[in-house]
Amino acid sequence: PFLAQVPAVASSFSLAKVRAAAAAGEMLAGQNTFLVKNPESFETAPGVRRGLKITPEVLESGLANGTMVLNDAGSAFLELFEIARIGSRVLRLPVGINVYITHASLERSAPLHTDRQDVFVLQCEGKKHWKVHPPPVVMPAEHQERGKSGNRVEPSAAGQVLLEATLQPGDLLYVPRGFLHTTSRPPCGESGDTCATDLGGEGEFSTSLTIGVQTESMGFTYDKLLMCAMFLHGEGPSLEELRQ
Repeated sequence: PFLAQVPAVASSFSLAKVRAAAAAGEMLAGQNTFLVKNPESFETAPGVRRGLKITPEVLESGLANGTMVLNDAGSAFLELFEIARIGSRVLRLPVGINVYITHASLERSAPLHTDRQDVFVLQCEGKKHWKVHPPPVVMPAEHQERGKSGNRVEPSAAGQVLLEATLQPGDLLYVPRGFLHTTSRPPCGESGDTCATDLGGEGEFSTSLTIGVQTESMGFTYDKLLMCAMFLHGEGPSLEELRQ
């Protein structure tokens, strides 16, 4: 993992744009979801069924009780589509972009987990604290993600902290595929930050973009090529073997 500063990222996207889309009736639940408050694993908050229009009231209620996740946000916001398009053109790989919005009063916005993509995190508004640990499985394939779908990673099993930092507007963080990571509010008192009990009003949200390079999830890896060849010859592994 590494951390860099890209000043142009600051305010490149905002909660105000999401609120404007909700006010215009342009947001539907499904790809746009909420995580439960201070989650132990990635779980979607109940009560927002797929296809439901996300009104301003639903939006504000969700933001008060969890993290909002806008999956494939490039399909809804032109400026994010341009970022994904440029990323795909430069990297010559499929690129997706998600948005995460969390109020600073929430202690934890994402539990310890891994992703099947290499990700670049762009901090647009507010602050978010990150910890990155070594990968439990090197270059994980499908069925080897951790901390999702009910799977929980205990902090004691996370290993050493490779990178710990509070992202601020204009920061860029790279997290390689499969590396454990977790996000939370900044530690109380860090760089003059106030405690959660002192927060309130506007401007206390963290808004970040996660640009995922879709290598493994799209099958563009040598292990997927080898597996395809094995299946063509009737020698494919079982589901249990894939999970190991």
